[in-house]
Amino acid sequence: MTMNYPILEEIEMFLTKKSISIQEASVILCKEMDVLTVEGTIEGGLLNLFTTCKIELLYGLNEEILSTSRVFVYGGNFKYLAEIPKNVSPTQPCKIRVSVNKKIKQIVTAKVY
Repeated sequence: MTMNYPILEEIEMFLTKKSISIQEASVILCKEMDVLTVEGTIEGGLLNLFTTCKIELLYGLNEEILSTSRVFVYGGNFKYLAEIPKNVSPTQPCKIRVSVNKKIKQIVTAKVY
């Protein structure tokens, strides 16, 4: 007796056909520290599985990496908070680079002010 496992096909589809769209990239300023909040959505495939995406906070024209984090995604949504170091100048752009399965999906530019 053979059994079919369609869930495996769905998982495979989920892992190969994901796309990321960033809903919001905003900078929240506090007196103690500056925190960057990124909320995003992974679209396509089976979204009720846990997965992770890698988020990097890049700074300046040479895109120096300020922080890297792996964020858990459930139901297609993720949220990321990153402390912005004090030496970040308001005139230099920060970028958020999001990747799933080592494929860079989208870069969002956020001004620090």
